[in-house]
Amino acid sequence: MEAIRGFFDSKAKIIQVDINATNLGKRSPIDIGVVGDVAATLEQLTPLLKQREKSDHLDRALENWKADRKDYKEHAEERDPSLIHPQFLTQTLDRLAADDAIFTADGGSPMVWLLRT
Repeated sequence: MEAIRGFFDSKAKIIQVDINATNLGKRSPIDIGVVGDVAATLEQLTPLLKQREKSDHLDRALENWKADRKDYKEHAEERDPSLIHPQFLTQTLDRLAADDAIFTADGGSPMVWLLRT
């Protein structure tokens, strides 16, 4: 499970909300597990949040996303006649699709590909 933890900032506190208690911590180590409906849980917690003045974390995340997008674009432009790069496929679909097109993917690799448009 440590590999999955690698998707998160090393200082992140992971809270999982799931209606099924047996799913808590199944895919990644968690700091807090909450049994319940996500919508109802967020409805109760949202009024307790306070807006932060500092945006350091958001700024770092946006810079990382910008670098990731550049990397995805570069990979999409690589040409190897023996394979179709996921980034090339998803970016081509995105470019050719109607502006109001909706794409979905199930879990695993197709989801990763979809997110790299």
